[in-house]
Amino acid sequence: MPDFDVIIMGGGMAGLTLAMQLKKSEPRLNVALLERRADTAPDAAHKVGESTVELGTYYLREELGLKDYLDKTHLYKHGLRFFYLTK
Repeated sequence: MPDFDVIIMGGGMAGLTLAMQLKKSEPRLNVALLERRADTAPDAAHKVGESTVELGTYYLREELGLKDYLDKTHLYKHGLRFFYLTK
């Protein structure tokens, strides 16, 4: 069994971005990313970024270097939307 410096459980957005950040900052790290799902995620799991706001996009664009990818493939979101629950 290979030795890993870091094992990340879950290949969702948090796990994937953590793996990217670790490899970017320490390229020699041996990182294992474990995902339980054997098939592709359902369509409902693919969001356009409703939960990713401006502060999060700074991390994705500048820290992880995904600016060009995001500019080409994602919709811009200007401002925050708040939904208030009424009783």
